[in-house]
Amino acid sequence: ETHSRIIPVVEGKKIVGAVSRPQVMRLIEDAPLVQGRTALEFASRGAVIGDTANIYECRDKMRQLGTFHLAVVNGDGGLSGVVSSYDICTKITPNIREKPLSHRQAGTNPVLSQEVTAIFKDVPARIGAARPLSEACRLMYTDNVSALVLVGDDGKPVGMLSVRDALHAVLKATTAPIFVHGLREDEKMFSQSIRDMAAV
Repeated sequence: ETHSRIIPVVEGKKIVGAVSRPQVMRLIEDAPLVQGRTALEFASRGAVIGDTANIYECRDKMRQLGTFHLAVVNGDGGLSGVVSSYDICTKITPNIREKPLSHRQAGTNPVLSQEVTAIFKDVPARIGAARPLSEACRLMYTDNVSALVLVGDDGKPVGMLSVRDALHAVLKATTAPIFVHGLREDEKMFSQSIRDMAAV
């Protein structure tokens, strides 16, 4: 759940190694859970914004969708580029006060009111939405990118696939034990039904 390219591996307080993003993507590409799945199945759909939107609107949409990337489209819906939270953090945040701004304040802030085209990447990595997820993983590590634009047959963006999305394809859900405490003596007969409801 991070933009980090390398995550240290520690034992106690000692760093014993590191796991890189390309290593992880290679493992995901070959994982049995990924085989036969398409990139679109795990994409962040709706992660698209118009190229006339300002930077504040981009940041706001990322927060609403819980994503770190947006495909930027022109007036015809064609792909213009990609903007990431990393772009916003490194190019914009140092130039503004770290204080929440309202839409009205953002509109008058000379930094946040810039159009997204001032900071986006205009040659984004892309792949067909129906292509295999394993192929998308391979493209991410060979091109060394943290996200791909997924495009439909018409070449227009339909979503974004990030490293985080690909990781979710191989994460297995586990069931945590459910304990019921504090029931009165006459309520204890319902403890199993409470556990059953909590497990749904």
